[in-house]
Amino acid sequence: MAKYCVYLWMILGLLSTNVYAQKNDLEKQLKQAYTARLKGDYDRNFQLLQEAEDDSTSNPDPLLLAKLYAELSKQYLVFSDYDKAKS
Repeated sequence: MAKYCVYLWMILGLLSTNVYAQKNDLEKQLKQAYTARLKGDYDRNFQLLQEAEDDSTSNPDPLLLAKLYAELSKQYLVFSDYDKAKS
């Protein structure tokens, strides 16, 4: 029985590590996109934001999603796509 408990804790530990790593990946993508925007590389910024949006389905953290959609709205304003910037 103790053996199964150890296995269960190992599996739970690995799963929690995986979720934490996904959160860090989204944070890293947002930081890279922000850096690209500050450098004026808007195409790279948009590419990174789209990749982050595709990866965001695996990370339901509302704070990171809010940051992502705020950055996407800014990018749509740069491209003069006002309808997409609203949504």
